[in-house]
Amino acid sequence: MVVSVAHAGRIYPPELLAAARATRAELERLEDGWSDLIAARAGEAGATVVQALWARAVADCNRGEGQMAPGEVASALRPQFTAPGRKERAGLGVVPTRLADVGPLWKKPIDRAALVWRLDSLHRPFHDALADSLEAARRRFGHAILIDLHSMPPIPAGQAGHGARIVVGDRFGDTADHWLVDAVIAAAEQLDVPVSRNLPYRRRPYRPDSWSSPIAASMRCRSKSTAASICAVTGCPIRTRWGR
Repeated sequence: MVVSVAHAGRIYPPELLAAARATRAELERLEDGWSDLIAARAGEAGATVVQALWARAVADCNRGEGQMAPGEVASALRPQFTAPGRKERAGLGVVPTRLADVGPLWKKPIDRAALVWRLDSLHRPFHDALADSLEAARRRFGHAILIDLHSMPPIPAGQAGHGARIVVGDRFGDTADHWLVDAVIAAAEQLDVPVSRNLPYRRRPYRPDSWSSPIAASMRCRSKSTAASICAVTGCPIRTRWGR
């Protein structure tokens, strides 16, 4: 089993903060707070953990390199970004550029030098480490299970999945066998908290491989104390921790 933690990094390089229009506290809202504490327990149980140590504000390792809206980058880069999705149009592409109640995060649009620095410093090393870990698991076991771990805010009343503390996503059976997802849900339900399947998050981890079974797990752990309580029950810019 390989656990990917793309959004829990809390290191903000000086050059990033110098380029920011937003405050550090506003940039920190992009983080999946404390999900790395949960992943640490997975490592103790034998899983391999691939974790981004640099902040999501540098680059979003859960996006593809081409996932940006043309309007969010300098004019010279716009031709290479086409057909943006909802998240990209909202400023949550491979480089986060806006938050709804903050506005633009950076003093100027992302230019080529800034994009290359972000991809080379964090995004590409993260995915190289993830690919290496999945390949090592495949060689050892013949198959790999990838858990893409996130934290989440409370799900609003009236929205599908409201009240859930854990959301397990397999894109409605598209990414993993039902028996495996059923086993993950059964384990989550042992925590005695509400569990939802695919609602509201059905996401698939970025760049899954044909010989891996990717499952996304989102947990409500926006504070260290909440994450620690979940851990107690469950048992470089990049860090890879190899399990037993």
